[in-house]
Amino acid sequence: MLILWFFHGINKRKLDKIVNWGYPVNSIWNLVEGKTNILKKCITALFAVLIALTFSVSSAPALAKGEKVIAYKNCTELNKVYKGGVAQSANVKNKGGKTKYTPFVSKELYNKNTKLDRDKDFIACEK
Repeated sequence: MLILWFFHGINKRKLDKIVNWGYPVNSIWNLVEGKTNILKKCITALFAVLIALTFSVSSAPALAKGEKVIAYKNCTELNKVYKGGVAQSANVKNKGGKTKYTPFVSKELYNKNTKLDRDKDFIACEK
């Protein structure tokens, strides 16, 4: 198989002169190209799975139904649980520029901790 990978860049006539295993050149060529197509598909599928896992895993805990929403005393306490702060909705923009962490989105939690949003950009305690 290593030999087939070595000859992948060589055209069919040169391959016919160098490799003579009793197989027609086209069948060897198709075998080589078939392996690269399978490899490309596997890499693409792996990349898609990694992207899906990256976006589906959240670093902040999700609020369960019926769970009490906590009003935190200050941003230090809130950031212990929600590193990036709490946003009212997913499409709000931070006024202060670039942040290190992505805020957790929860309208109820934001409304309970509105007093901690000093710059009134609908993200409380952003970092």
